[in-house]
Amino acid sequence: MQQDESSESENEVYSVFHFGNKSNEAYKVQINVNECEIAMEIDTGASVSIMSEDTYKKYKSKFRIEQTSAELRTYMGEQIPVIGRAIVNVNYKKESAKLPILIVKRKGLNLLGRNWLNKLRLDWKDIFSVVGSDNQLSDLNMILEANKEVFKDELGTVKGMKAKIYVDESAIPKYFKARLLPYALKDKVEMELERLEKEGQVQQVEFSDWAAPIVPVVKENGSIRICGDYKVTVYAVSKLDNYLIPKTEDLYATLGGGQEYTKLDLNQAYQQLELDEDSKRFKRIRIWLKKQKCVFMAEEVVYLGFKINKHGIYPVESKVEAINKAPSPTNVTELKAYLGMLNYYNRFLANLSHLLKPLHLIYFYRKTQNGVGKKNRKKRS
Repeated sequence: MQQDESSESENEVYSVFHFGNKSNEAYKVQINVNECEIAMEIDTGASVSIMSEDTYKKYKSKFRIEQTSAELRTYMGEQIPVIGRAIVNVNYKKESAKLPILIVKRKGLNLLGRNWLNKLRLDWKDIFSVVGSDNQLSDLNMILEANKEVFKDELGTVKGMKAKIYVDESAIPKYFKARLLPYALKDKVEMELERLEKEGQVQQVEFSDWAAPIVPVVKENGSIRICGDYKVTVYAVSKLDNYLIPKTEDLYATLGGGQEYTKLDLNQAYQQLELDEDSKRFKRIRIWLKKQKCVFMAEEVVYLGFKINKHGIYPVESKVEAINKAPSPTNVTELKAYLGMLNYYNRFLANLSHLLKPLHLIYFYRKTQNGVGKKNRKKRS
């Protein structure tokens, strides 16, 4: 529907309810003005529509302004300097019209006044929905700002508790030499070790009864996480705390009926828990979060290898692609890893146990054969 409403008296004094004052309850709408998408705040107190100077400068080539004697005043009587007037092509959904707009010498919001409201049929349902989202985002930003100290880049330290490793007193210390590193990772590992030492997480020692080789893990952002292969040292002689860790199925069961999801990522999580003296040598408890990896009020998140939204739980596309492109296993180790990949998504694969039965038989047969072979070699030696 095309309307031409460009004619307007030049000598009128127009009123504006507010200009330049941001409001949390503002109703905003995207309007196509001369083929430029411009955000405008709906102001029923404004008799005319207004474009701010900074918006005009941004799209200057798209507008041809003319001099005007029109005056503009706020409800408090303050006069707003008018740069000029332009006749613009306005498009909103299926609505279109040729309408006047005043360009003012002020930074701030663009106002959609009554002269445009009378000519455009706005989708109020959609506008109210956007306002709800904007208000929710504003509330979230206020919460994050009030708790900004928990998003420090530095390492936190959990207060009120320390971790203890219970090692059998009769255990014989085990010392393993460092393993060779891939050349591509050497510099990154050195940098990470220097960072850990600088932050006081690790320290150099001249001698130690115990030593475990490190395992460098490349993270998504390309940085290195230093892990230790403790299964060859303290794990074998430690007394484990038989605390029942929740299964992923139990965690996902608690998410039923959720609409929006928040995911908090601890900054170097395990490093924030200090070891007690025998073993080493959030805001209130000083746990810091890594804001870049946190997700707030999202309709969909990826958590523990699954995609979660209000409709349910789904496999992650990249994981499925990795399974599809995985090469055929050529040894027991590769076969074990391949079966592990498939079993992680077993809920989405019908009759998986039946389909994988031949592979499981091969795995157990080869594993048994390897075990027998090792025993025979020991006997011969």
